[in-house]
Amino acid sequence: MTCCYLCKSSFECSLKKGGVFVPLQDHFEQFCLTDNFINCSHFIQSASASNGAVSAFNPMPTLSQAERRVFVRHKAEFSVVLSSYGKGGKTAVVPDPSAFAQTIDFAQGGMRVQAPKQLAQKGLVIFNFGEGFIAPFLHGIAEVCWQKTCLDDGLWEAGLSFKDQFVKAVIAVQMSS
Repeated sequence: MTCCYLCKSSFECSLKKGGVFVPLQDHFEQFCLTDNFINCSHFIQSASASNGAVSAFNPMPTLSQAERRVFVRHKAEFSVVLSSYGKGGKTAVVPDPSAFAQTIDFAQGGMRVQAPKQLAQKGLVIFNFGEGFIAPFLHGIAEVCWQKTCLDDGLWEAGLSFKDQFVKAVIAVQMSS
């Protein structure tokens, strides 16, 4: 579960009144994007200021499968190299030729790709876009959320969720220009 007070489109905390609080990456990773958000100083201050009206037991509403999309998807085909993410983030220096995939669509939160082989089951991958992408040479880490085989052509389709807030922010800026 993530903090329900995080505005995912602008990466701002909606608990901060009279100003804007844009959490740094360490804060995102430690609080906003985890169940640990109840230990965030902003969350605690808001709870004490409102006599407990903000509560750790007042979680975000559960979304149905159809309502889970946060960002608008854009259909576009871009080449992307996917490499396995090993212990400590180490991967092969030269990617396997089958690591070259193609986006089907992408959004600020992730991308749907078509790849020549199955990706790591529910694992992490390192992605590298080429110079043709809206943010040239953008790279980072993504989580494989789902995948399925495309029976007619033997390719695999997978949904990847970006794990780096920086990547999400860069894509948001590029899509708004």
